[in-house]
Amino acid sequence: MSVRCTAPVVIAFVAAVLAGCTAGKELSLDTAQDRFRYGMQLYRSEDYLEAVKQFDLIRLQYPGSTIADSAQFYSGMSRFKREEYQLAVFDFQLVIRNHPDSPLTPDAYYMIAKSYVKLSPPVDLDQNFTLKALDALQTFMELYPSHEKVAEARKDYQLLYRKLAQKEFNTGVLYRKLGYFRAALVYFNTVIDRYYSTDLVDDAMVEKIEILVQKKRYTEARTAIREFMRKYPDSMLLSRVEEAKEIVDRALGHSTLVGEAKRKEQR
Repeated sequence: MSVRCTAPVVIAFVAAVLAGCTAGKELSLDTAQDRFRYGMQLYRSEDYLEAVKQFDLIRLQYPGSTIADSAQFYSGMSRFKREEYQLAVFDFQLVIRNHPDSPLTPDAYYMIAKSYVKLSPPVDLDQNFTLKALDALQTFMELYPSHEKVAEARKDYQLLYRKLAQKEFNTGVLYRKLGYFRAALVYFNTVIDRYYSTDLVDDAMVEKIEILVQKKRYTEARTAIREFMRKYPDSMLLSRVEEAKEIVDRALGHSTLVGEAKRKEQR
């Protein structure tokens, strides 16, 4: 019996000792600096939830501390690491609002943008967070053009910009399949006019050309075909455009011959 009782007793004793040590450690955190150092230890050991608690205590108990901005920033970083991106945005916004002169303010702007980048959903879903990410990235790059994270921010911007173009293009394709050609043209024209720097413009132009041909709007199609061939002479989609061109040439050539015949009859 005594042997069986030994393990639980030892476990209880060790737990009590550890609890006492933890309590003692908490009680020894008498200054904002001590608590911040402890919070950073937790952060580096990836105990982000406990780190947030320490950083929030500094914010509440020592709002005028010289490290209040750092505590607020690393509270946001801890939430970012926990993938709590909207809460992270709130923390970083507090850094900017409450500590505008902090050396961490540029990083806070960047982390707001990065949090929204992480919140950007797949292309087939609502892109509200993507728009917020683009806006935040633009703001960061304009305010801090020499920041070390500008190159990464620019890369994120280009990827998200293309995502918006892809959504417009996909919607156009869907409407075309459903037979809503006028709506499809609206979306393809948006890709062409608004997202002209993406690699989806030639795809959108081909879709537009084929719809114009399908709807027998040959004059418009011919103009679009000429523009495509001028801009994308080496495109992998050129064969589709050449097929459309043959149809347009036959149709417009036939119309010209008919018109000339009628004019001769009137004479």
